[in-house]
Amino acid sequence: MPLTMAVYVFFELNSFASVYAKVQYPITESISVYGLAGMTAANLPKDSLIAVPQSKAKSSGSESSASFGAGVRYAVTDNFGISLEAMRISSHDAYKLDAVMLGVDYKF
Repeated sequence: MPLTMAVYVFFELNSFASVYAKVQYPITESISVYGLAGMTAANLPKDSLIAVPQSKAKSSGSESSASFGAGVRYAVTDNFGISLEAMRISSHDAYKLDAVMLGVDYKF
């Protein structure tokens, strides 16, 4: 059995912006599941990934990558909903940026 080792590196993230396409499928009248796919651009301090040799952020200060995730939405009313998402916001050889998000939405 191969030995696997994980190394966790903490780094500062100045900002990031993402664009996603969303495909949604209703399970019941009030519950739906969805998938997300898109791109993320992240702005990191230029010296934030010194310990991560595979990263290009050391010289450029920014990186972009594919993003994806899945979620579930519960329609509380016709206009108000609550959602829970699990996301891979940024994925590189040097690091991964994951998130779990709780959201609310209101349709005007």
